[in-house]
Amino acid sequence: MRWSGLLFILVFATACATKQTYRHCIVKEAVATEVSKNELIEIADTNIAFISGQVLSKERNEPVQYAYLIVHDSTTNKKSNVFTDSLGNYTLQLSPGQYHVWLKSIGYSTFEDSLFIKKGEIRQIDFLMGNGRQFITADVTEKKRKSKKEKVSN
Repeated sequence: MRWSGLLFILVFATACATKQTYRHCIVKEAVATEVSKNELIEIADTNIAFISGQVLSKERNEPVQYAYLIVHDSTTNKKSNVFTDSLGNYTLQLSPGQYHVWLKSIGYSTFEDSLFIKKGEIRQIDFLMGNGRQFITADVTEKKRKSKKEKVSN
């Protein structure tokens, strides 16, 4: 078959379904970590003081293993720290004074507050750790339909 004059080329894209995948980032806001118990157990006749307690997950009410408790003496600039054990328990021996306290663990909100400990105090401080801010990625697949296209050229 011969074509004279203009050459018409028709291109048809067949109608087909394709999948488009997009990655979305969803931000899940943090839940605050809080003190669930701060109780003076007793006062002993000694120059030292103790804080002890348990760290639990607020969401699951399970022990938080290896949470990191940092206690900074505001007067002497000395830092003491301890990790929780497998049951979420900790004990720390301190001198009397004003302290700044941080509690940290991967995946949880950081707790920060001040604490005053008197001579001979034995204080139980329990924490409920809230989940930290999380970035969750999700793949969303969307079906897209191509339409027929026609192209004419010389």
